[in-house]
Amino acid sequence: MCKKIIMYVVMASLLVSPLLCFAETVEDLRKEVYELKNRIEVLSVEQEDVWDKLLKGVKVTGYADLDYFMTDNPGENNQFRTHKFALILKKKWSDEWNFFTEVEYEYGPEIDATNKTINKGEGKIFNEIFYLEYRPSYMAEFRFGRFLTPAGIWNQEPYAPFVPTDNRPLHIRNIFPQVSDGLQIHGQLNLGPVTSRYNVYAANGAGEPGRTDSNEDKAVGGRVVFHLPVLDDFNLGASAYKGEEKGTGDMRDSYGLDLKLTIKGLKLWGEYANARFTPKSGSGAYDRNGYYGQMMYDIGKFTAIYRYDTYEPSSIAANDKTTVNTVALNYHFTPDIVAKVEHHLFDLENPSSADYSQTIFSMAVYFGE
Repeated sequence: MCKKIIMYVVMASLLVSPLLCFAETVEDLRKEVYELKNRIEVLSVEQEDVWDKLLKGVKVTGYADLDYFMTDNPGENNQFRTHKFALILKKKWSDEWNFFTEVEYEYGPEIDATNKTINKGEGKIFNEIFYLEYRPSYMAEFRFGRFLTPAGIWNQEPYAPFVPTDNRPLHIRNIFPQVSDGLQIHGQLNLGPVTSRYNVYAANGAGEPGRTDSNEDKAVGGRVVFHLPVLDDFNLGASAYKGEEKGTGDMRDSYGLDLKLTIKGLKLWGEYANARFTPKSGSGAYDRNGYYGQMMYDIGKFTAIYRYDTYEPSSIAANDKTTVNTVALNYHFTPDIVAKVEHHLFDLENPSSADYSQTIFSMAVYFGE
């Protein structure tokens, strides 16, 4: 009898011991899981704090436009186009310090890092604007980095929802560079009832990549706009630029005049610009010039547009002038969502080239503040 009792006790011990060990193991695992959970929560909070610090005050805005393009120009097809998407980031640290950058994705560029290939079409990724700004006074503000070259109207207001046509006037970006990398000072001066804004800048030459400058001398330029207290709105501007061209060392001397006014809902824009290109050898100099006049009239949510536009790429080349007559209509679903239809008639001076037309249907949107 005693032996049986001893045997039962031994068997019970053998059965209970693993259960007790298992219970201790489960309890230990529960403690470890609880500790890990607490650590994850702490890390998550710390990560959120880091992102809050990094992104606090950063405003993300941008714009996009999509279109359907039709033409009777030989060699071109009707097509849908993912025209442009622009991402804008703004950061304001104080009333004096802020940062601005805009990156454009044009025509849906494709980069495949795995296969080391890129889309061979017209698509591109372009950091159009990238600057740090210091504003000690409204009379003198400093920008360091890449900025839109202060020249005329259209190059300063290129955003798709806020310009009336998908196509820009022909001479824009051909007389003055699109962007400049350098240092700009701009501000406002009040001259009695007349308000003026000015820009002066020094930059790398036109077409430089943002990393190097192919010539030692820097480009210089400036712009001044006078706001006159007449009509509903009246602005008269002048722009100038002088700099060497990338690689060639040719000198470009540009100047332009522009007018922007409003008369009881009728808006008028006009720009004239000329550039003198002088080769480094000193011979073979030529001019580029162009101008446009544009009328816009708002009728409720509609805006009707007409533009006359002409551009001559070279004063020494025969029959190279192009003239474009444009009619367009915008419909503003909201101030930031705009539908556009525009028709362009291209008149080519060259008798060996046939005139043609383009029609573009587009949607442009702006997002953010």
